[in-house]
Amino acid sequence: GPSRVRNPGLARLPGTAREVQAIAALWGGDAEVYLRDRASEENVKGGALASARIVHIASHGIFDTDYQALALTMRPDATEDGFLLQSEIAELKIDADLAVLSACETGRTRSNTLAEPVAGLVLALRSAGVRRTIASLWPVDDDATVELMKAFYQAVLRSKPYGAALTEAKRALAAGV
Repeated sequence: GPSRVRNPGLARLPGTAREVQAIAALWGGDAEVYLRDRASEENVKGGALASARIVHIASHGIFDTDYQALALTMRPDATEDGFLLQSEIAELKIDADLAVLSACETGRTRSNTLAEPVAGLVLALRSAGVRRTIASLWPVDDDATVELMKAFYQAVLRSKPYGAALTEAKRALAAGV
């Protein structure tokens, strides 16, 4: 139903489609891609993510003192508002081993401190059933994110544990590889 999220005037993130398509190409036919109209709150609430082993969400993160949310596709004919609130995420059923929130500052807490890294959207995903989450605590550059995520998933596909894969990807990005 309608939420209390005000229209934050979100700009399109041109890198998100490139990011998701590049990652999907690594997985081949095993990837289910939800872009644009398919990346809707209705699809998420309807169970689109329920049985995924890895869930990758590239979107805007919304942070206010009263709520946190992920901005999904907002369609004029939609029954939902396009903002997946923290409380709505917590009510989902997602049996994923990993969720990657590739959005600006998705791991940030309401207090703007890093003292509680397992908070906000990450805690909501854990409540939904996700066993591990990667989220950012800093502003994210679109182009750098595409490269970081590609390197991360390439390492995962080589059977690296998630933490080691992320470390390898960050080092490769920093080295300009």
